[in-house]
Amino acid sequence: MFRSLFARLLITMTLVLTVSLLILSAVLANYTYEYEADKRVDALDRTAEAAASLLDSRLELSSVTSLGDAIAGDTSGMSAFFRVYLSNTEEMLLLLADADGRILLSEDGTGTPPELLGVLLDPAITQGVASDGSFVGSAAVSEDEHTVVAYRLTGADGRHLGTVAVFSMMSSFGGMTGVVLRTVLLSSLWIVLGAVVILYLFSERVSGPLREMNAVTERFAKGRFDRRVTVVGNDEIASLGTAFNQMADSLEQLETMRNSFISNVSHDLRTPMTTVLGFIEGITSGAIPAEKHAYYLGVISDEIRRLSRLVTELLDLSRLQSGTRKFNFGSFDICEMARLILLSNEQRIEARHLEVSFAAAEESILVRGDKDAIHQVLYNLCDNAIKFARDGGALTITVAPVGKRQISVTVYNEGEGIPEADIPFIFERFYKSDKSRGQDKTGAGLGLYISKTIMEAHGEGLTLESEEGRFCAFTFTLPVAGD
Repeated sequence: MFRSLFARLLITMTLVLTVSLLILSAVLANYTYEYEADKRVDALDRTAEAAASLLDSRLELSSVTSLGDAIAGDTSGMSAFFRVYLSNTEEMLLLLADADGRILLSEDGTGTPPELLGVLLDPAITQGVASDGSFVGSAAVSEDEHTVVAYRLTGADGRHLGTVAVFSMMSSFGGMTGVVLRTVLLSSLWIVLGAVVILYLFSERVSGPLREMNAVTERFAKGRFDRRVTVVGNDEIASLGTAFNQMADSLEQLETMRNSFISNVSHDLRTPMTTVLGFIEGITSGAIPAEKHAYYLGVISDEIRRLSRLVTELLDLSRLQSGTRKFNFGSFDICEMARLILLSNEQRIEARHLEVSFAAAEESILVRGDKDAIHQVLYNLCDNAIKFARDGGALTITVAPVGKRQISVTVYNEGEGIPEADIPFIFERFYKSDKSRGQDKTGAGLGLYISKTIMEAHGEGLTLESEEGRFCAFTFTLPVAGD
């Protein structure tokens, strides 16, 4: 249940919101309670001070020696006066007590005060008033703690005759504090519910594409690359979906090229092996006359060389992919290498009637790199240029400076060129553009991939420029020796 993305987000968000709102509620309740408590004490103080002033004036005009004597004849009138006064204030309880703290009168503005006559005030009030003349704090009344403000009452001779105490009968979380707390808690509930709805919509926006990617990935694991994920919007999830689809395209293309590669390699291995076996059996059985042995042995030699090249390409691919191929960097003459490669292909060039030219800024140009690896690259590019050039077309190798520290080598041929749609994939392994390169049915589609990888290992590039039906030109760069 809690393993899904939505459940985890929901739990996390709920916990964060709950803790945050509880802290907010506690802070607001505390500030409101303190504000309300101060306001309550002020109201109690005003009421208690007014009552004390009234009673002090009355006591000063009489010669009574006790508070009981002073109010004995007018208890009902005094109760009525305080009841009217208290009815215009918040919920309060006013108590009059004698010097010993015994309650003589109680009034709360409703006409039904607690039955407290004869009950002793909280000793804290009596002691505070006796020593300081007043008391502000919490004290017990009717077995509950309440905020109270009390003043001492004195007679004409300044003696302590009694105490007037005004209690706040509101609960600790009454009034504004209770309203604020209830409002915050109710708001918090709605916020959490709203957050759950928003979180559901958001998580669905996130987890929906992820679930779809997971389903498509499971198809990929079974070798089926026909599905793509739906991309909506332009945010990070959409970018991930786009990248996922691009990966799927690459995997599908790689799978297609791999199947083609296996088919090509199987054909390239089987055909020469069948040819070699047939000629050898023909020679050993006597079916081929002795005077033709040399010719057929030459054919066998060519087929074995073809097999050797294929195996070499496969070994190069394996070493490049595993990183075990080592490069020995040194200085060599790139112009001499280009001329020797052209000379080694002289018969093939003449058979195609190609117009060959070699152009270089200098007779000899020293470059730095792995000589054998660069020879492999340049030979492969020339081999392809000869193979795919049109009869009588041009074949050109150009060595030109690029700034002061590099040279570029371009192998150009006139022919069918490469279709624009194939150019982005031409350097990928196993790829063959059979539509425009139909002359080559024997390659495994590894030569250009290996050449590109070799140049990248040198920190250089191999690029292609082509126009279908006209020409094709491959260019790579190398650093000049000494720089």
